[in-house]
Amino acid sequence: LYAITLHSLGNAQHRTGAAADAVPVLEEAVRVQAEVLRELPDSAEARRNLADHHLQLAAARRKVGNLAAAEDALAGLKAVNPTDANQWVDVAAEWAACSADPAQKDKPKAVAAAVDALRQAR
Repeated sequence: LYAITLHSLGNAQHRTGAAADAVPVLEEAVRVQAEVLRELPDSAEARRNLADHHLQLAAARRKVGNLAAAEDALAGLKAVNPTDANQWVDVAAEWAACSADPAQKDKPKAVAAAVDALRQAR
């Protein structure tokens, strides 16, 4: 429940323009939820929640211009449940957003990562 509360707070901060404040909150949500998943490795809900936290963290990091850290969060997301097609679509969407970010120095890499994620979703 604590990780969900952190996610909700971080999401609200991100959506209201305080992405810099959201990043440490969402990092904590990822950390706490990863502990929950270690304790409950067969819990689909814990796995989905961790994926959601990683995705929101990637978006917040992208919003503050830390694309390398956003990419790290996406790598964490991909590892949560590599067989979940919906998760791969989420990864692709965030990579596409990274590719469109004016701070993105390697747009071809980001576009290729988005396309690769969509291929994984099949």
